[in-house]
Amino acid sequence: GGIGTLGSRIARNLARFNFKKIILVDFDFVGPENVGYQCYHTEDIGKRKVEVLAKRLNEYHPWTEFEGVYLEVFTPSCHNSLTVREGLHSIC
Repeated sequence: GGIGTLGSRIARNLARFNFKKIILVDFDFVGPENVGYQCYHTEDIGKRKVEVLAKRLNEYHPWTEFEGVYLEVFTPSCHNSLTVREGLHSIC
């Protein structure tokens, strides 16, 4: 999970509940398939999801600090790496 269909909506709802800081983590870019089902628009296609969502949510919820963390490489099997687990733990 990242900030796709479910994650982007969770982030938006957490901001509505006045969380002070929300860290958005994802490894993906906005594609045409993301428009409509997620919190992205056609002008966002090709941009990093973390940057787009952080900016958009900050416009509506300026009292919440949004930090976008872009993961260069993320595969389902990488969670077994101690280095990756420590890195993910440090940002969560």
